[in-house]
Amino acid sequence: ASNMTLDNASITFTIIGKTQAGDSFSVTKIQSFAKARTGQKGEQGLPGASAPLLYLSASAQVMKCNPDNTPQTGQTITFEAKLQNVTGTATFTATPYNDAGVAQTPITLGGSGNTRTLTNSQWLAAYKRIEVVATLGALTDKVTIYRVTDGASGRGISSTVVTYQVGSSGTTAPTGTWLSTIPTVPEGQYLWTRTVTTYTDNTTSTSYSVSRQAPTGAAGRGISSTVITYQSSASGTVIPGGTWSSTIPSVTENEYLWTRTVITYTDSTTSTSYSVGKMGAKGTDAIVGFLTNESVTLQANSSGVVSSFASASGEFWVYDGVTRVTTGITYSKVSETGCTATITSAGVYSVSAMSADNATVVFRAVYKGVTIDKVLSLSKSKAGTDGVSVTLVDVEFAKNTSATTPPTT
Repeated sequence: ASNMTLDNASITFTIIGKTQAGDSFSVTKIQSFAKARTGQKGEQGLPGASAPLLYLSASAQVMKCNPDNTPQTGQTITFEAKLQNVTGTATFTATPYNDAGVAQTPITLGGSGNTRTLTNSQWLAAYKRIEVVATLGALTDKVTIYRVTDGASGRGISSTVVTYQVGSSGTTAPTGTWLSTIPTVPEGQYLWTRTVTTYTDNTTSTSYSVSRQAPTGAAGRGISSTVITYQSSASGTVIPGGTWSSTIPSVTENEYLWTRTVITYTDSTTSTSYSVGKMGAKGTDAIVGFLTNESVTLQANSSGVVSSFASASGEFWVYDGVTRVTTGITYSKVSETGCTATITSAGVYSVSAMSADNATVVFRAVYKGVTIDKVLSLSKSKAGTDGVSVTLVDVEFAKNTSATTPPTT
């Protein structure tokens, strides 16, 4: 056929002939034709959905504790699950870990909805950190709260009590009642002087001095008075040479309080004895560090291109005890995997590029000889791909003698 005036057409062929045996035959065949028209252009598919995002924020990164690891009173940390391009109420879990890194029984946070709270009354002395995780469907984010502890207070001297007792031995302290005034000492007996020093941690130390009452003789010697004075010194072995005071002076950390007992006898001679106690030094504060934004999820299109890195930033905070320090710290970037990141000399860090769907950065802070490494984790939340539209429908026809097997030409 060389031309078609209709969408569908046919040609009927009749073949007449004879077989080899001389028999006549006639065969009729019909050839059918149809036009395959180009389909209309389909509508543009719907754009992919915007990527959902869940970001967990905390009003504080630390729980301040006393030297015995019990939390200081009046602390409440508020957590908020912030949602973007998604609605709902996140599920919160709070898992404590001890100093050995072993998970403890999860605790129930206060509050409701997407805002929850953690108070000092929920924090046990055995906790080193609590990991708080917010989850909504496939979205999740985590914040870790760490324990920071004040150093133990130094041991100071709060009081000194001097008492007296008569004893028959000059080497074994008597076991009777100690008196606040000097008793009468018979000839040949001993006067024992006991000094009990009480420290600020409620512990005590006891020292003794002893003198013998001589028998009556031509010039018998008795005890007429006892004078106790005090003086501070940098040495615990060398008697100080300064001025002795009748009241306990102020003693600084690591210095010593000397107590001097001067006994005057009836023959105007004297004997002097000393006892010494040390003022303890304040314990060393723990030095710890935290990233204010340690886990970041970034929105990206279906090709993985991040539209903004503004949320991939934060600060590296360092605590000396319960006090945050901002000077004397050296910050650096140890490594980066799948991204490009920087940190300033003030501890402000940021990410400017991501070459992988998941990335990590290790930042370091060095303070007072203590090195602290912290890991920043990043991930992409990709948008859905664009919808697919129909641009062409191609329909072809072929004739076949079988109703079940498709033709090959």
